[in-house]
Amino acid sequence: MDPWAITVTRACFPFCATVDCEALAERSFTVHGKFSADLQPATLKSILRQAASRIGPMRYAVVIEKGERNCSAYVPDLPGCVSVGDTPDEVKAEIREAIQYQLEGMREDGFPIPTPSSRAEYVEVGEQAA
Repeated sequence: MDPWAITVTRACFPFCATVDCEALAERSFTVHGKFSADLQPATLKSILRQAASRIGPMRYAVVIEKGERNCSAYVPDLPGCVSVGDTPDEVKAEIREAIQYQLEGMREDGFPIPTPSSRAEYVEVGEQAA
């Protein structure tokens, strides 16, 4: 059987309950097997899951702040996604779990997964910055 291609469009999003379709949007993937213009929902879900596994994990920017007694973290691209821990390493592990939990809930509720767009930079200030 000849391979054929599928391009992920917004029409596929209702089938993305366990897949981040935003990350797949407008990408084409080769499918091996018999072409059908009328894919069954389970087949399309399987194709999307396999495609998502090929593009790798999503990377969200995380801001970690040191307080007097603990550390906190938040994710600019995921409003409300926050965590607290005793140390920077602990809060980093906690925010990773919070991100996974929030994305899972968004998928289950049918909300689109935000594509990571924030980034962190350091900016020097003062006399030696010039």
